[in-house]
Amino acid sequence: MKRTVTLLILAACAAACSSNDEPKAAPGSASPSATASASAPPSSSAAPSSPSVAPNASGSAKPTGNECANKDLRVEAGDSQGAAGTIYTRFVVTNKGTAACTLYGHPDVRPYKGNPPARVEGVKTARIAADDANFGGTPPATTLAPGTGTAVFFVVYGTAPVGDAACRKADGLLFTAPPRTTWAAAPAAEFELTSCGSPVEVSAIYPPSKTM
Repeated sequence: MKRTVTLLILAACAAACSSNDEPKAAPGSASPSATASASAPPSSSAAPSSPSVAPNASGSAKPTGNECANKDLRVEAGDSQGAAGTIYTRFVVTNKGTAACTLYGHPDVRPYKGNPPARVEGVKTARIAADDANFGGTPPATTLAPGTGTAVFFVVYGTAPVGDAACRKADGLLFTAPPRTTWAAAPAAEFELTSCGSPVEVSAIYPPSKTM
């Protein structure tokens, strides 16, 4: 009888002890499975965003259409300034047409005499140097409103003799509407000038706010 009781006690003790063999997590600590999931890097199915493309800061300088035609323009000489034999003159271009149009770049100019205008031979023309602080470079296109819209350009020429070159007089300048280069129906600006060997230089087209 004693032996039977002793065996029952030992069996009960063995069962209780085996249930307490598994270690318990300390209070406040994560379970092993939670720790494993937390340490894994998060996955993302979203594709990386593509870099934004900066717009062209300068914009489009050249006209995309509606370029002014010679027949729709009137050109008039404005103020002149000069020193040491060099004359600067501001010219105003007016759109007398019925639609808005654009001018861009350097016009061609041609000194003339008489009526109808005849080219003065022996007078060279050129563009004002791009690095000129006042009138160099090529501004963006200027849009001229129909009937009243204006733009300006500048002409520089020398009156002092250059070497043995003969001085030649002109009654005005013929003008081509840039970027067109045709002389057909070119407007004439009355403007008396005397060129003595140095080229008659012309600027690009500027907005009407540009002054000397």
